Amino acid sequence: MYTFDEVKRKMFIIKKELLTIIKENEHKALDNKEYNLVKREIYRLYTEYLKLYVQVSRKIPEYVGKDFSNQFNRYNCYFYALDFNIPPIFNDAMTKVGRCMFSSSIGIISSQSSLWNINRTSLIDTFYADMDTLNINVYNSDNNSSNMHDGYKVGIYIDDFGISNDYHFVRENSNGLFSHKIGYVSRPEYLPNLSDFIHNDFHYELIKTVEIVKPTIKR
Repeated sequence: MYTFDEVKRKMFIIKKELLTIIKENEHKALDNKEYNLVKREIYRLYTEYLKLYVQVSRKIPEYVGKDFSNQFNRYNCYFYALDFNIPPIFNDAMTKVGRCMFSSSIGIISSQSSLWNINRTSLIDTFYADMDTLNINVYNSDNNSSNMHDGYKVGIYIDDFGISNDYHFVRENSNGLFSHKIGYVSRPEYLPNLSDFIHNDFHYELIKTVEIVKPTIKR
């Protein structure tokens, strides 16, 4: 087990490695094979960074009202529910050496690939695979249960009624209230409760509630 300061140093080293990747590749005309190798290395570093990040992040998220800093960050409802705020250098590495933006979709953590075949089974299985990769413990819960493991609740939703075939995640905050972030460019907002359905442009149904516990270490 590393100390808090050791984890922070390792996170800093990963950022330096990303800077090296950018410097060595941003002005090259990479062919597909070279690009895929660089892309895999960026996502490998990203996974290693997240494994460290969960150890020094907040155990339970805090909701900050009127906080617009999250509005245009490159992460979606999934990363918001996990309380991840990834440094822009990861996106810089992808855009400066490759052909795409950095992804925060479910599945990227455990397989370096976004989940495209979204159904209830694949969504839950991929979520557990991501959590296993990050050493985050997951316990079954429900809307009315107390958190028994010193963690916080996450609600997993799916819209499989229409053509969207989309997922959505909602998190519980330290004040006991729930919030979510719709897509990449919206601002986080409160939800009245962990409801069975969320009606926005799509029709999201709650299919699982879990309590997650991160392997955080004390400062």
